[in-house]
Amino acid sequence: MIAQLQAFRESFAVLVDLPVLEFIHQHLHNGILDQVMPIITKFGDKGLFWIAVSLLLAAFPKTRKIGLSSLVALILGVLVCNVALKNLVQRPRPFVMNYLLGLDTEFSQIPGIIQSRLADWAIKPGKEGTMLNNLIASEEHFKAVQAAYLSKLNTWTLDRTALMDVKNLLVSVPDDYAFPSGHTIASFEACTVMLVKDKRIGIPATILAFAIAISRLYLFVHYPSDVIFSFFAGILLAFIGCGIVAIIYKVHPPKHGRYELTK
Repeated sequence: MIAQLQAFRESFAVLVDLPVLEFIHQHLHNGILDQVMPIITKFGDKGLFWIAVSLLLAAFPKTRKIGLSSLVALILGVLVCNVALKNLVQRPRPFVMNYLLGLDTEFSQIPGIIQSRLADWAIKPGKEGTMLNNLIASEEHFKAVQAAYLSKLNTWTLDRTALMDVKNLLVSVPDDYAFPSGHTIASFEACTVMLVKDKRIGIPATILAFAIAISRLYLFVHYPSDVIFSFFAGILLAFIGCGIVAIIYKVHPPKHGRYELTK
């Protein structure tokens, strides 16, 4: 079952994820967005912006429940995303996969190339074996995956010689795995809570969340499937966070006059 899921993930990445990212890289990049997107994506770094906003909301009586719900959702996101799924799935970043699949070299040279690029890809020694094992498990498998990818690029009329590599990244190389997108999960956890509780706060927060999610694709640090999964996961965790805080308020209701309950 696990092997089948991994095979599906690889096939999807080769046939959909990477070509979409390459299309963005080769046709949508421009000087203005190259300056704007790295700034936008910083609002999702480690969830610090959303934590700060949630703490600010929690500090005021009328928005305290919104802030607490958002904080609970963000904590759940760290546990689900950073602690569990990233280390369980161990999906290589797209710029790693893209580089390897775009190589025109003998299979026997691939392991050496991986070792030589560990520092560039911010992969800790000893971690590359597990992470890339499914990709280079056999020469036959690697060549099949590579051929499927290059064929897909040809159908999109993309320039193979201009494939995205880490040297073209507009941000620092992430030092963790790709799946899921922590930026996206944190953003949609927070904005969903705010949108449900108070649209005046939630609408601008949601616009920013979508911008952050798009920036992760533009910057070539996440696959579309990473971002799509994280979008839905963030929304789900937001409702769970709201539910947990609602239960706490019901079990331990605040004393009248100390602060107002929000819906």
